[in-house]
Amino acid sequence: MRAFYKQLESAKPFPRIPEWEQIADKMGQWIEAAVWGRYTLDEALAEMTRDINRVLEKRRWMLKNQKTLQ
Repeated sequence: MRAFYKQLESAKPFPRIPEWEQIADKMGQWIEAAVWGRYTLDEALAEMTRDINRVLEKRRWMLKNQKTLQ
Protein backbone atom coordinates (compact mmCIF):
# COMPACT_ATOMS: atom_id res chain seq x y z
CA MET A 1 0.00 0.00 0.00
CA ARG A 2 2.83 2.40 0.75
CA ALA A 3 4.08 2.23 -2.86
CA PHE A 4 0.57 3.00 -4.11
CA TYR A 5 0.31 6.13 -1.96
CA LYS A 6 3.79 7.20 -3.05
CA GLN A 7 2.67 7.05 -6.69
CA LEU A 8 -0.46 9.06 -5.91
CA GLU A 9 1.68 11.94 -4.66
CA SER A 10 2.85 12.66 -8.20
CA ALA A 11 -0.28 11.57 -10.11
CA LYS A 12 -1.74 14.02 -12.61
CA PRO A 13 -5.23 13.79 -14.13
CA PHE A 14 -5.69 13.27 -17.85
CA PRO A 15 -6.57 16.39 -19.84
CA ARG A 16 -10.31 17.04 -19.77
CA ILE A 17 -10.91 17.33 -23.50
CA PRO A 18 -13.25 15.25 -25.66
CA GLU A 19 -10.36 14.17 -27.89
CA TRP A 20 -8.34 12.60 -25.08
CA GLU A 21 -9.42 9.02 -25.82
CA GLN A 22 -8.31 9.35 -29.45
CA ILE A 23 -5.02 10.93 -28.40
CA ALA A 24 -4.29 8.21 -25.84
CA ASP A 25 -5.06 5.56 -28.47
CA LYS A 26 -2.64 7.16 -30.96
CA MET A 27 0.05 7.39 -28.27
CA GLY A 28 -0.36 3.70 -27.45
CA GLN A 29 -0.17 2.67 -31.10
CA TRP A 30 3.03 4.60 -31.79
CA ILE A 31 4.72 3.62 -28.53
CA GLU A 32 4.00 -0.02 -29.34
CA ALA A 33 5.40 0.44 -32.87
CA ALA A 34 8.63 1.84 -31.43
CA VAL A 35 8.92 -0.84 -28.75
CA TRP A 36 8.52 -3.63 -31.32
CA GLY A 37 11.06 -2.00 -33.63
CA ARG A 38 8.68 -1.29 -36.51
CA TYR A 39 9.80 2.36 -36.31
CA THR A 40 12.71 4.09 -34.66
CA LEU A 41 11.85 6.19 -31.64
CA ASP A 42 12.30 9.41 -33.62
CA GLU A 43 10.09 8.14 -36.47
CA ALA A 44 7.38 6.99 -34.07
CA LEU A 45 7.41 10.32 -32.20
CA ALA A 46 7.16 12.27 -35.45
CA GLU A 47 4.25 10.14 -36.69
CA MET A 48 2.52 10.28 -33.30
CA THR A 49 2.84 14.07 -33.26
CA ARG A 50 1.40 14.26 -36.79
CA ASP A 51 -1.56 12.04 -35.86
CA ILE A 52 -2.29 13.95 -32.63
CA ASN A 53 -2.11 17.27 -34.46
CA ARG A 54 -4.71 15.95 -36.90
CA VAL A 55 -6.98 15.00 -33.99
CA LEU A 56 -6.59 18.47 -32.43
CA GLU A 57 -6.88 20.42 -35.69
CA LYS A 58 -10.64 20.99 -35.38
CA ARG A 59 -10.37 22.07 -31.71
CA ARG A 60 -7.63 24.56 -32.55
CA TRP A 61 -9.70 25.99 -35.38
CA MET A 62 -12.74 26.33 -33.10
CA LEU A 63 -10.73 28.07 -30.37
CA LYS A 64 -9.10 30.40 -32.88
CA ASN A 65 -12.44 31.35 -34.44
CA GLN A 66 -14.48 31.31 -31.23
CA LYS A 67 -15.35 35.03 -31.30
CA THR A 68 -16.41 35.03 -34.93
CA LEU A 69 -18.71 32.04 -34.38
CA GLN A 70 -20.77 33.79 -31.68
